[in-house]
This record gives sequence, structure tokens and C-alpha cells, in this order.
Amino acid sequence: MFSLYEPHNEWVSKGKSNKKVALGHAVCITTNQHHFCMHWQVMEKQHDVDMPLIIRDFIQSKHGKYRIESWSFDRNFGSPENREGLAEQVDCLVMPKKGRISKKEQKQQEEAEFKKYRKKHSTIEANINQLECLGAGKCRDKTIEGFKRYVGLSVLAYNLHRLGKIRRRY
Repeated sequence: MFSLYEPHNEWVSKGKSNKKVALGHAVCITTNQHHFCMHWQVMEKQHDVDMPLIIRDFIQSKHGKYRIESWSFDRNFGSPENREGLAEQVDCLVMPKKGRISKKEQKQQEEAEFKKYRKKHSTIEANINQLECLGAGKCRDKTIEGFKRYVGLSVLAYNLHRLGKIRRRY
């Protein structure tokens, strides 16, 4: 237990070189090519490696059997099972591997298409920053249900903000 007031908190290691950690819960966000949030989930006692196949099943159940052109993940999501499970539905899977990469994987990562989608991954960080600005950055409710509500409302605000930007252009 890390907090008397919030016993549901977890130790979240961000995997950065400066070894920063936080108390709270990790949140998994999936956005589409238009930067609308399609799926979000507060990860309670779950790890990043568990999420890609769960997200794939959710998206297929809600949005049909569309072929996905590209899908980009952070390094923490990579595992052989996830790569195999997603390779069937995704044309270009950007899922970096932890540790050393083989010559075959290095050759794949040097392809122009892979590099193009890898560079687009930085927009995900901007989406996360905008979610934090729209309410997910600080939760004043001390319960896990309240935290999920804050995240859900910030995703709703984020999607409405994106829709307003698109609407204003026309």
C-alpha cells in the first residue's frame, strides 16, 4: 500500500532513462488517424504487454473487421505474442522491441514505410498532453471510480475539442 487515502494506487514506472516513477494508475489511450480517441482504459493491476490484444478485440467488436493500415505502440507493449496477434490485421505494425534487435528486425525498421509511421508516433505524445490539459492530469476525486470518471470526461472533452477544430475549419 502506497497511500492511506488512496489504497488503490499503484507504483507506475515510466521506463525513462532518469528512472522517474509515479503513484497512480496507467491509462491506455487509442486514437485513430483523425486523432479521435477510440478506446481508453484505466489499467488496474495490468501491464502494458497485456493491452494490445485487448484493444484489438475491442476495436474489432465495435468497429467491424476493417483492415488497419498502421498501428504504433510504445516499447513497453512489445512481445512476440502481440506482434503475431496483430500482424494479421495490420499492414505496418510499429512495435519496438526491448533490448537488442536482430538483423531481420533492423532491416524491417530501416524500410521507408516503417520510418514514416515511426515518426508519426510523436503525435501520440501531443494527444496525451492535450488529454492532461483537458482534465486527466489532475484528479481531485480520491476513489478509483472517480479517477475513471475523470479520465472518461477528459476523453469526451478531448473528442469534442477535436470535433470543434474540424468544424471550425469548414
